[in-house]
Amino acid sequence: MAYGNRSVRERRIFFPWEARGGVRRYFAARRVGPPILVLSIVAMTFLIARREQRLSGERQTRATLHKMRQGVSAYLAQSAGKCPEQLEEILPQLGISRLPLDAWGRHFRLLCPAGTEDREFIIISDGVDGLPGGRDRIEF
Repeated sequence: MAYGNRSVRERRIFFPWEARGGVRRYFAARRVGPPILVLSIVAMTFLIARREQRLSGERQTRATLHKMRQGVSAYLAQSAGKCPEQLEEILPQLGISRLPLDAWGRHFRLLCPAGTEDREFIIISDGVDGLPGGRDRIEF
């Protein structure tokens, strides 16, 4: 076989991606794929953690609202159905020295009378955004 007269031309490889499949396959499989996988795992973990933190705050707030509801009910029973002017008036019924806060560090609000036939009073947490009447408020 003579080197000067070749019928089949040899292919020279100048870059690593020229060996198989082209540039797109080289970068997609070896360079871009693993970082995208890692970033998507980190993003999903972050989103799940935020969701769980929000749900945990809601559960904590609902538990506190349940205790406060018992205190307001006890106050109403002792005062012959007269609503408390402020939530501080139910502290003796709860057996605590100061009012608890919701999971986001805000005070609860009391609506007494509630203005509905099925409930005597409503205790409200304004939720994550802290806006009265917001979509994420928690009522009990």
